[in-house]
Amino acid sequence: MSAINRGTVFAILALLVLSSTFFFDKNQRGHNFSLTTGVHIWPTKRINNSCHQELSRPNEWSPPTIPVALRSVPQDDPELVKHICEQWLLPPASSGERNLRHPEQEHYSQRDQSQFVDELLKRKTNGFYIESGAANGEQLSNSLFFEKSRNWSGLLVEANPASFRSMLATRRRAYMVNACLSPRTIPATMSFRVANLIGGLTDYMEAAHKSRIDSLMANDTDTIQVQCIPLYSILKAIGVTFVDYFSLDIEGAELDVLYTLPLDKITVDVFSIEYYIPHDDNATNSRLEAIKRHLVEGHGYKIVRIGFGEDVILRKY
Repeated sequence: MSAINRGTVFAILALLVLSSTFFFDKNQRGHNFSLTTGVHIWPTKRINNSCHQELSRPNEWSPPTIPVALRSVPQDDPELVKHICEQWLLPPASSGERNLRHPEQEHYSQRDQSQFVDELLKRKTNGFYIESGAANGEQLSNSLFFEKSRNWSGLLVEANPASFRSMLATRRRAYMVNACLSPRTIPATMSFRVANLIGGLTDYMEAAHKSRIDSLMANDTDTIQVQCIPLYSILKAIGVTFVDYFSLDIEGAELDVLYTLPLDKITVDVFSIEYYIPHDDNATNSRLEAIKRHLVEGHGYKIVRIGFGEDVILRKY
């Protein structure tokens, strides 16, 4: 083979390698590609695996306290991030079977959210989710399918201490935080209405939702003080900058939490956001319009499903 032909062959091979390394479809955004294994992998610094505490007795868990000096610092403050890393983040279960009441189920979502998102993402594997309002980690979970069937990991956030202890027992393959997501860019202590799956921050509940709790659970509810932590602080502690799916269902504070998230620093591929307020069409429509202004007009998302149950689903294109 002549020197010219050899040079041409080497040039073609080099182009093929570069193409296979840097070309990937929208279904695999946020990943690198391994030429040796032929699969997409997470960047090596994506997860801070040293950032958590071990928990020997889940049934004895109680949330820590944020020091006074860190209660008014911005959400990217290194000392706040370090404190969350060391005191609040509980690690994914590393071994053993999940402890589920209904392990035979495939999907757990209330209104087919996981089925829809799975099709939207073309049955993507090895993704990362956030579920806020995670309850006990199984009942009506929008993320459990992805963990079980698509090998995803993620972050589960639940403010209700009793629900959180139940979630710990499930042995989910996710980081867990027993707090509410802060509707401010600093930590905050707030009143939380404990009401099974429909509890939330009292200052962010519409009157119709409070009335619903009173009518359904008049004798089985309480108000407690909970710690709220900015989501961006938690993600910095874990080391995550790309989220495939964020399920946000916290009974009233969804918009304010969204406003705290710097979407120029954190990429979220798909959102599902609860916007429906029972028995209040005006408040429901107002909340939906605010979501559109923030994510569609402000950040280039498109609504891919709406008017189906209580959630609107959006994707970044």
